[in-house]
Parts: sequence; structure tokens; C-alpha cells
Amino acid sequence: MTNSPHLTNAQIADRFDEVADLLAAQGADRYRVAAYHHGARTLRGLAEPVGELLAREGVAGLMALPAVGRTLAQAIVTIL
Repeated sequence: MTNSPHLTNAQIADRFDEVADLLAAQGADRYRVAAYHHGARTLRGLAEPVGELLAREGVAGLMALPAVGRTLAQAIVTIL
């Protein structure tokens, strides 16, 4: 799949879960793994497309979401 501003929240969440699984397989810190899984759950529960939130409020709007800090916000920007 190519990067597209039309990715759904669920598709981005799926990517976060994949990253978490890869990190876990590599023995990464469990809190880092959990952060990606928590971020994925947040995106799946978000009522509006995360791309619209980003366009309206910027990275700060992403970071205001539960379980989305600077690293996950930047990952969302990169994915989109």
C-alpha cells in the first residue's frame, strides 16, 4: 500500500499494531510496544479521520489525543 492522505484511521492503526509486533519480536521495551498498541486503539476509536484533525489542528492536535505523544504523532504525519 502506498502512502496516501486517504488512509483510514483503522489502516493507520493496523500499521501501529504491526510496528508494535515487530518491536516486541525484536525485544524492544514493553512500554514502547504498549504505546503503539494504545495509539492504535485511540485511532480506531476516533470519530473523525485523523488526517482531518491533522489538517485542522496540526501535530499539537494529534498530541492532544489520548495515548498519542510526540513520537506517535510524528509517525502519523509520516504515514499520511
